Amino acid sequence: MRSSMQTTCAPRAVLAAAAAFALLLSDNPAQAQCFPEWSTIGTGFNSSVYDFAAADLGNGPELFAAGAFSTADGLPANYMSRWNGVFWESVPTTNNAVYRLREHNDGTGLKLYAGGEFTTAGTTVNRVAAFNGTSWSALGSGVNAAVYDLASIPSGPLAGLYVAGSFTTAGGNPANRIARWDGAAWHTLGAGLNGIVRCLAVYDAGFGPALYAAGEFTVAGGLPANRIARWDGFSWSPLGSGLNNTVRALAVHNAGTGPQLYVGGTFTTAGGLTANRLARWNGASWSTLGSGANNTVESLTSYNDGAASWLVAGGNFTSVSGVTASRIARFDGANWSALGAGLNTTVFALRPFDDGGGASLLVGGNFTTADGKVANRVARYQSCPDSVLPVPGCASNPAELTTLTAVPKVGTVYSCRVDSGAINSGIALLVTGLPGTNVAGCGFVLPGIGESLLAPFPSPTVLVNQGLVGGLSTFAVPIPNNPAYVGITLPLQSVVAGTSAPFPLELSTGLLLKLRP
Repeated sequence: MRSSMQTTCAPRAVLAAAAAFALLLSDNPAQAQCFPEWSTIGTGFNSSVYDFAAADLGNGPELFAAGAFSTADGLPANYMSRWNGVFWESVPTTNNAVYRLREHNDGTGLKLYAGGEFTTAGTTVNRVAAFNGTSWSALGSGVNAAVYDLASIPSGPLAGLYVAGSFTTAGGNPANRIARWDGAAWHTLGAGLNGIVRCLAVYDAGFGPALYAAGEFTVAGGLPANRIARWDGFSWSPLGSGLNNTVRALAVHNAGTGPQLYVGGTFTTAGGLTANRLARWNGASWSTLGSGANNTVESLTSYNDGAASWLVAGGNFTSVSGVTASRIARFDGANWSALGAGLNTTVFALRPFDDGGGASLLVGGNFTTADGKVANRVARYQSCPDSVLPVPGCASNPAELTTLTAVPKVGTVYSCRVDSGAINSGIALLVTGLPGTNVAGCGFVLPGIGESLLAPFPSPTVLVNQGLVGGLSTFAVPIPNNPAYVGITLPLQSVVAGTSAPFPLELSTGLLLKLRP
């Protein structure tokens, strides 16, 4: 019976939803678009941020930042800090800059590994160390010079933590700019590289996963390899004729034609092609990304904003492929676009992150403004910030409205469910209107019903009217496929009515939806 009722009311739900959207559009024309948003995370840092990591060290996922800073949110925090959801707090400190963070399990449990210039972290840890959430531990005797990047391969023949930089020994033995830690000992990768390694990536070009190293070197394993090379577990190989100058960033991204390896830096040619600071390798040949960037690319990442997947580049550039873009830009596989007004100086770190509020992109560097707003070396970007925001009810709202569809999009069906407090069977309504709260923060009092999370004027619109069976009812709301609705904030609340005397009524908690393209 309930299924039949849902099918019968679907056309009316479409019309009601369209009417509700039209009302919101007419009253809130400025909301009828999806506006990308930049926001701050705390008050930031007093010096450069070089990397972020989201690691679960036994207390659930936690966000860490690393860099050259000595304060976070105005409090002492030397080179590394942890976000607790409210402010940045210090963790056991290192004695010098941290350049890279990476999660890895060496067989003894998941830990957060750090690499940089430091030599102590509560104990002697030469430039690379493991953090278990409470304290640091060394990786043997470490390495003898700076670590610039780390890569984790958790299983298979290449399994291990890969460490790269400017060092020439690891664990006291020769290891030219790159080495592998197996959880107990260090291992070399052939003869290594003849110059600094700035970045690492794991990429499968169709022959199985391999490690890619890039930086300032021109020889890998004794063979010519201009600034980039591939390690298959046995030997090094070049990527065509390579690049003509330093590589500072690597990322694997699928722009619609399969995963490819994207490269950024200071170079101006790739494989002999003009490629200004940006290029890509498909496993066999090089190609360009438009006309490239007008200054250094420091960081690359693949970012899915919930609506599309992008390659994002950060650095010190102010235009990419002729498009004005201040230190950050995104690529859809064909074209580049800016991320608002961008940053006022260099970006070093890009990291996708979701703390429950939807997909976002963390940005770190030495900038002090993001999109024209104060943002001290850290900021968060969301392409179309939405997701479903629960609105708590008061004690007089015994029913609970919960979401079943995480990302409501135009042209799709959004689902949610009401669970009543005391009513087992009856009628459930899903209504929408304009959000309103009273001075107590709960809503408007409707005599005999309770606290309403929706303003009584204009009158709320009923989107769905159907049965309540077993104390619950699942709503399906078709959202019209109309671009004008993108970015609209839609408040929802449910009313539950019993069908036997004394005909009780309940109001639910609420939901706020912001619709995606």
